[in-house]
Amino acid sequence: MKVMLNDKQVNVTGKTLREVIERVNEGFIPQGEVITRIRLNGEELTEGVYSKELERECEGVNSLELWTTPIPQVIHDGLTQAAEYINRLVPGIKQIAELFRMGDLMGAQNGFTTLIDGLHWFILILEGPIEIMKLAKSDEFINCENRFATVLEKMGSAQEREDWVELADIMEYELVPAVEDSRKVIDELLGEVNKSL
Repeated sequence: MKVMLNDKQVNVTGKTLREVIERVNEGFIPQGEVITRIRLNGEELTEGVYSKELERECEGVNSLELWTTPIPQVIHDGLTQAAEYINRLVPGIKQIAELFRMGDLMGAQNGFTTLIDGLHWFILILEGPIEIMKLAKSDEFINCENRFATVLEKMGSAQEREDWVELADIMEYELVPAVEDSRKVIDELLGEVNKSL
């Protein structure tokens, strides 16, 4: 099997793709970079397919191509996506809140589940630079973090009580401003990350 890393051939073997990738990670990945793209036999591996393919035997695999990206660039890209996500998140929150108010619980609950998943991703993206790059938490970041925790707790409590109007009000009048105000934190984090690019 031909193994390429950033368009250069590397000499590494293993029984499974997981073993090969681990060996590439241990001995060939440039410091401060992570694998961000994988092609197997000329086909891009998506996140969902990737985990299944890891246990694949190397026999029958002709080529494995890997590309890396510096960690600050990965974080920068994630923060940029988070900033763009706000533009879709805010209208989505308002739409779900309106569905709760109108009594369309099925539509609201479906949207609410997706919203919670999106918020978890969003919060992880905000926390990433702090944890990975060991950045200090600014007052703005701490306020944002506390505000999200409080709002999510209130939302959970309202949902538990099945008080859909209160949940809608919390979403529209507390969650939306919290999400909109997080732009400041994203800008602040991007400024810090950009110093490492």
